[in-house]
Amino acid sequence: MESIVERETWRAIPGWEGFYEASDQGRVRSLDRWSIGQRRRFWRGVVLQPRRGLRYLFVTLHRPGMQRQAEIHRLVLEAFAGPCPAGREVAHGNGDPHDNRLANLRYDTRMGNNADKRRHGTHLEGERTPAAKLTAEQAQAIYQRRGEGRQTALALAAEHGCCEANVYAIWSRKSWRSVNS
Repeated sequence: MESIVERETWRAIPGWEGFYEASDQGRVRSLDRWSIGQRRRFWRGVVLQPRRGLRYLFVTLHRPGMQRQAEIHRLVLEAFAGPCPAGREVAHGNGDPHDNRLANLRYDTRMGNNADKRRHGTHLEGERTPAAKLTAEQAQAIYQRRGEGRQTALALAAEHGCCEANVYAIWSRKSWRSVNS
């Protein structure tokens, strides 16, 4: 059986030329270099071990007088596609925030990125939002009673354990849009 070995392509990370490169397979490596200082020392380049952030993988880049933590997906796309255009952000096509292969990344608008998140089920909305105080059923019940007046909004808030502002946000479709039908 013949194994197909995918060839990895490396490019310099803008602003870190001569120090670091990113690959089309979503990896970051340091380059061989001599340290500057009282004792000259040779540092052999290595593939950096990614660390988990709140959502994305990141690495720490070092050079004389500077240190920066950077998300790997941003480094890969900057190295291969250039700087992020204004009004754009990095989107993961398959929804896996740890899949930093170039084939899975692109610059897109916030709206396009959110549409992807809805398509692959990673968009945080409704009960999946960490700050959610209500269930979808509660939000639907509140929405169905819209237009019944301030006293009802206050009573609904007390009944469902939220504040009156949450009730008005549901009624005006500022929150829980998915159940406001």
